[in-house]
Amino acid sequence: MKKTLLTVISLIICLSCIVSCSGTAEYKTDVAVSTLAERGVTKITFSSNLTEASSEFMSFFLNVDSSLYTECKVMTPGGSTSIDEFGIFKAKDADSAAKIADALNAYLKDRVATWDTRYSQTEKPKVDGAKTTVFGTYVCYTILSADEQTSFLNEIQDLLTK
Repeated sequence: MKKTLLTVISLIICLSCIVSCSGTAEYKTDVAVSTLAERGVTKITFSSNLTEASSEFMSFFLNVDSSLYTECKVMTPGGSTSIDEFGIFKAKDADSAAKIADALNAYLKDRVATWDTRYSQTEKPKVDGAKTTVFGTYVCYTILSADEQTSFLNEIQDLLTK
């Protein structure tokens, strides 16, 4: 009897796990990028060091085609306190989101390859751990500490998940 009961309970748990993990997340498409950035930046310790990216930075370094998105917010280091950086893009569609993600991944790969050793070496793990994340038609890139990156992305995901 105990063995049968344990088997049934095990099957129920396995089925619950399969059902709960099989669905893909659905994301909103109507959240303003400024709202996402305002909430995400609260998770960054040195947020006062961030400044809005210039158009030169956007075109030269990020190289994201502006026809692919309707809104974006990119914040870069404004001083020497930290190398923290993030960007949030609202793509026009899923295909555009994939193209934005490709451009951002290329940018992050280049950041790792061209690390300037004159920077504080305590900042290097942020660049090495930088990543691009796609939430439906929203694309984010983050150059943050591991803990801040997780908190930042969780905040964005919470705002975007239906």
